[in-house]
Amino acid sequence: MVIRNARDIGALIREERTSAGWDQKALAKRAGVSRLWINEVERGKPGASLGRVLNTLAALGIELQPRFLHQGPANERGYRSNSADLIRRVLDNSQSPADE
Repeated sequence: MVIRNARDIGALIREERTSAGWDQKALAKRAGVSRLWINEVERGKPGASLGRVLNTLAALGIELQPRFLHQGPANERGYRSNSADLIRRVLDNSQSPADE
């Protein structure tokens, strides 16, 4: 599943929760959040705390792995070469003339 927005995250959480046979209350207890919060996230409410979203995904056994981390050989620090290139490009493109 491709995650592009809050609604996609909510759909993923709902799908995995129902696949596990859990109701919202059971997932909320495992994730350390309220049932109302689970309901709002599943409906795609934007502005949810990233930490809570990550805890909820972890409770469901879901790991997020960006595509760029799987490309190229790892360097001595364990980073993939393409991730370092991507970070360098982002930093280069974000510098304003005043920064130079």
